[in-house]
Amino acid sequence: VVSEAYDPDCSSMLIFGILNLLKRYAITPFEEKTAFYAILYHLISGDFIDKKLIAGIIDLGINSTQQYGDAGGIATVTSRLLMPHDCGMALTDEPNDRRFAIAIECGLFEMCLSLLVRFGGRNCGNGTANEGNMPNSINNIMTAANNVRFRDRSARSLARFHERILRALDEHRD
Repeated sequence: VVSEAYDPDCSSMLIFGILNLLKRYAITPFEEKTAFYAILYHLISGDFIDKKLIAGIIDLGINSTQQYGDAGGIATVTSRLLMPHDCGMALTDEPNDRRFAIAIECGLFEMCLSLLVRFGGRNCGNGTANEGNMPNSINNIMTAANNVRFRDRSARSLARFHERILRALDEHRD
């Protein structure tokens, strides 16, 4: 249970509900789920984002993404989660070290590799009106990861999980 002082709008419960719906309806056409991704995109900028929410988003990307549209949606949501934006969608600050460290622990790089291997050859242009540009979003995540790699929390997470990341790279190598 999330306290109202921590999350006054109970947004985290709504995020968990949306994540569960997206997992349950993984094979539903992407067009029928765009509103859920739009809501996620706007909710994840709050300060109440914790390890369970980050883990839920990454788990959705790894285990429940079966269509390119969903891959683009989850990559775009993950990119927003890790890099603060203003309402005009411009970057407002450096990538969030705490969120990156947690995401690395939860399998951020494994999710990105999995999405690229499964969907990377599709729609490598600018996306469509309904689908995010998955390769560009993952590129943004990797660029931001490069920017936080020497920060305290992210550096520790990279050191602790580098073997797992290397195994994932090796698994997806042709």
